[in-house]
Amino acid sequence: MLMVWQLSGNNQTNKSQVILFMYEKLLLEKELSSAEVKEKFELEDKTFYRYIQEIRAYFSNFYKNEVIRYSKSKGKYYLVSL
Repeated sequence: MLMVWQLSGNNQTNKSQVILFMYEKLLLEKELSSAEVKEKFELEDKTFYRYIQEIRAYFSNFYKNEVIRYSKSKGKYYLVSL
C-alpha cells in the first residue's frame, strides 16, 4: 500500500523520507512524476535530480533486472524490467 504523506504547516520531511517516498512510488506504481514530487516537497530541479540518481544507484546495486528510464515528453520516470 502506498503511503501518501499529507504535508501541512509545520510538518517537514528530510532527504531520506523524500527518497523513500520516491522509491516506494516507483516500486508500487512503476512511474514517478518529477513535477509532482518537486511540488509536493518543494524541491529544486538539482535536488530532485540528485535524489533520482541515488535511487538509480540503489537499483543498479540491488535490482539488476530493473532500471529507471525518463520520458522527457511526459516528465515522468518509469521503472522498467530488463
